Amino acid sequence: YTYFRTTDSSKVSLGFQTANSVAVSGHSSASYSGKVSYNALDLILGKAMFMSSRVSIRPYIGLKNAWISQRYILNDLNFIDLTTLSGDVNMRVVDKDKVWGIGPEAGWDLGLYCTKSLSLLAIFEGALLQGYFNVTEGEVLDIIPVGSTATQSVTNLRGNKHQFIPYGRMLLGVNWGRVFNGGNQRIDVSLNYEINYFWRINQMLNQATSIGSADGVSTRVLVKRWTEDLAFYGVTFKVNFGF
Repeated sequence: YTYFRTTDSSKVSLGFQTANSVAVSGHSSASYSGKVSYNALDLILGKAMFMSSRVSIRPYIGLKNAWISQRYILNDLNFIDLTTLSGDVNMRVVDKDKVWGIGPEAGWDLGLYCTKSLSLLAIFEGALLQGYFNVTEGEVLDIIPVGSTATQSVTNLRGNKHQFIPYGRMLLGVNWGRVFNGGNQRIDVSLNYEINYFWRINQMLNQATSIGSADGVSTRVLVKRWTEDLAFYGVTFKVNFGF
């Protein structure tokens, strides 16, 4: 079982003024934050063997389950000053992408022993997951003119889908291991650099354009879906006890 969670955020703020014939100036600030949660359950069956006195290999097959939740929030605050009208135009967008994937996996571990206890590690693994995506986007647009009535536009989108997700994993590191209690137990301590990569795991929605009709009642909304990959990588420390 593997659990991983990460968050990040950024902010930007600046004033602006147009250079065309329509005098528009103001101030804009935006903040963007994201959170990704990853849960995985791997059920594998493999066999370790020595190819020589210094090289070991463990091929394996199994079943991989992965649950990935992504949430991104955009807050866009603007004060716009026209010659005839001024006020605030604020927008908040929340994108969520939850996916559950299950499918077969296969891989192999390679060990190159420098001494009896110290070895170099290499792990290569791949899987093809059948994924179910639960994708939503919520957008709130507030227009607050100075001295006039404020208006608010709310849009909620949902776009669930099924899609295959290719997955790959690579690990390179150094391992120290030793058997004890008459060879019945073994402990391994390793320091590794690991990469987990999911293709087409991000299936976010995007409300690109809203166009009002001539009667001022109905609205046509143009919705697009954008697809991105997702990768986890970094240094990992692992302690493994075998019996």
